[in-house]
Amino acid sequence: MLVIGRQVGQAIKIRDDITIQVLSVQGGEQVRLGIQAPAHITVNREEISESVKQALAARRQGKRSVE
Repeated sequence: MLVIGRQVGQAIKIRDDITIQVLSVQGGEQVRLGIQAPAHITVNREEISESVKQALAARRQGKRSVE
């Protein structure tokens, strides 16, 4: 894992087409990020990605149990 310190207003570039910018830091505990990426790249919070993976796995299990 690469760890990079940034201040509000500063950004990180990934390739030429993805930018992650620190928008604000609230109470030293919450960071708001702005993410610019091409439309074909999905950007989700980690818990959302995990939830989607679990739902897809459950759907696949349901289809298999019927067969």
